[in-house]
Amino acid sequence: MEDRSVASTPIAGELEALRREVLAHCYRLAGSLNDAEDIVQETYLRAWQGIERFPNRESLRNWLLQLATNVSVKVLKDAPERVSPLSSVSREPDEGAYLLDPLPNAVVWGWDLESSELDAVAKESLALPLVAAMQSVAIDIRAAWILTRILNWPQDTVSNTLDLSPEKLAEKLATIPAKLERIRSELPTYVVDENVRSQLATAYSNVFTEDDSSSVAADFATNLAVEKPAGAFRAMSATANGVHPVVALYRAGETGYDAYQLHQLTLQHDSIIDVTVWNSPDLFTVFGLPSHVNQ
Repeated sequence: MEDRSVASTPIAGELEALRREVLAHCYRLAGSLNDAEDIVQETYLRAWQGIERFPNRESLRNWLLQLATNVSVKVLKDAPERVSPLSSVSREPDEGAYLLDPLPNAVVWGWDLESSELDAVAKESLALPLVAAMQSVAIDIRAAWILTRILNWPQDTVSNTLDLSPEKLAEKLATIPAKLERIRSELPTYVVDENVRSQLATAYSNVFTEDDSSSVAADFATNLAVEKPAGAFRAMSATANGVHPVVALYRAGETGYDAYQLHQLTLQHDSIIDVTVWNSPDLFTVFGLPSHVNQ
C-alpha cells in the first residue's frame, strides 16, 4: 500500500507516469501480461516503501526499472517456460504448456496512440518473435540481456542492478543464443508503414469474411498457408506487441457472432511472414473488444 504522506506529492505523479514503461519491461521478462501486472504491483509497493529515502529524482526511471528487474528475477526464478501458441511457423504446443500472452498496444501506449506521450518504449522492442525467443533463456540471463541489449544500459550499471561481478555478467551474456541476437538485429524490419499494415490486415481479414475466399493469397503472404475454417465470420482489428496487427475473428452462432480467435500477424517489409493464433475468447476483453457482435 502506498504511503499517503507522499501519495499527493509531485513525485507520486512521476512514479505513475512511468508505470506503463515499467509494465512493458516486466512483460518482456515474463512473457505474460498477468504476471507482468503482478510484478508491477510488487515493484510499486517497494517503491512507495523506499521513496522517501530515494535521493536522486533525475534517475527515478532507472531506479524503478532496477526494482522491477530484481522483483522479476525473484518471482520468475522457478516459473515454467512460456511458449508460443500454434503459428504458421511453429508447431502446436504440448497440452498444458504455459503460453505467451499477447500485449495489447493500448495497455502500454494508451487507447489514443496518436496523443500518447510514451516514447521511451520502442514498439519493435516488444515484438512477439523477440519476446518468444527470450523465454527460452534463464531469467537471470534474460534480465542481463534485456538491460544491456534492449535498454542499452552500461555493463557496470547492469552488474550493480543484478549484483554480479563484471566477469560473471560477461559469462552470462556469452551464453545468449545466436537466434536472439539475430532477431534483435531484425527488429527494425518489423516496423511497417501504417498504410501497408492496414492493407495487409484487411486482405487477411477478407480470407475469413469473404464467401469466395479459402486460403491466404500469395501476393501478400510469404511462405504462409492459413486455411479458412468452416462457418461464417466477421472480423475486427486491434494492434499488439507494438508492431503486430491483430485480426479478431467472430464466428457465426445462433444469435449473431461470438468471439472465436485472435490472429496476430507478424509483418516484414510488405508481407505477412507469420500468424500466431490465440484460441482464447477471454482475450477479446483484454483488447477492449466485445465478446459478441450482432452483425
